[in-house]
Amino acid sequence: MILPAELRAAELKWCIAQLDWFAGSRMHATIASLSSGVPTFGYAYSDKAEGVFAMCGSGAHHGDARQTTGAAAVEMMMHSFDQRERAASDLARTTPSVVALARQQLADLLSEIASWHGSPMPIGTVA
Repeated sequence: MILPAELRAAELKWCIAQLDWFAGSRMHATIASLSSGVPTFGYAYSDKAEGVFAMCGSGAHHGDARQTTGAAAVEMMMHSFDQRERAASDLARTTPSVVALARQQLADLLSEIASWHGSPMPIGTVA
């Protein structure tokens, strides 16, 4: 399936959430997948990705593209694919608390920003 290029972030996240497994190298795409409970293999050039995957209990489903390439990278992806059912169970257990933590951090940040201006912001709709 090829998706239209003009899809917005929420529409793309919905599409990703329909998958049984996802492989990506862009941080926001893999976060969309993980936060939707979709088993995900992240192949990234960033140390941030490793931390995000570890926090979600999916550290074994991450490959560092700076260190692992070619057949070894494909082998890691295939192993992730083979373990997708277990990964889905792990994500169902770990993701809710990670998403709740992220929402709380955002709410705290917005509350702090609102206090700088002396006027309350309607943060409930954002967080």
